[in-house]
Amino acid sequence: MKEIIYICIDDTDTEDSIGTGRLARYLSEKIEQEGMGKVDGITRHQLLLDKDVPYTSNNGNACLEVHNSKSDIYELVVEFMRSHFVPGSDPGLCICPKEVVTQEIIQFGILAQQKVLLKDEAYQIAQQTKVFLQELGGTGQGVIGALAGIGLRASGEDGRFIDLSGIRDIVNKIEINEILERTPIKSVVDLQGNQLPEDAVIDPVGWLRPCLRNGKPTLIVAGPIAKWIKSDAEGCYLPVKL
Repeated sequence: MKEIIYICIDDTDTEDSIGTGRLARYLSEKIEQEGMGKVDGITRHQLLLDKDVPYTSNNGNACLEVHNSKSDIYELVVEFMRSHFVPGSDPGLCICPKEVVTQEIIQFGILAQQKVLLKDEAYQIAQQTKVFLQELGGTGQGVIGALAGIGLRASGEDGRFIDLSGIRDIVNKIEINEILERTPIKSVVDLQGNQLPEDAVIDPVGWLRPCLRNGKPTLIVAGPIAKWIKSDAEGCYLPVKL
């Protein structure tokens, strides 16, 4: 049976540095280059926006799902994060095998979207579940979002893919059947959750942005022709920017 682990990072950036999402993509590349596992997508999870929560821009973390990871991947990730530390940031790192994720961790992720949480609460859950959770500089406030991201990713019902095989390569109008062939996207639905016919045409408006729903990459679209963007293709569906 293939082992799956989640790696989540948060609070890694400042206003003058690259964002957490881009750093997560660099980390993904490093993991695969070093033969430490196969990364099956990176999701961004939105956390609470509140004046009492310190964040750089929009308070989102980034979570990687890694298959067939090697035991020393922990050392590689910590070393990578330390070498990319940005003064003024408060990064946190959480690494957790999928099978270890408890309902308590998932609930922590949900609460992080609803209320202000504390580092002590994150560490208490990490100690109880024996999850790897570590501060990597600054105040270390990012451990809250890092643990929360693991829970949200593991729930299978939250997050938007910022990296997934093929989604950045599709930039022109395309039929759903080809999307399903060229990417790991499993389903294309409208705002009401209705499955769309495979011959329906999608305008990616840049590149595809699937979400995690029912544990699978799912593209949610609006159409035909959303009012907020001009399109010359009647009946062309547009991805929803969640």
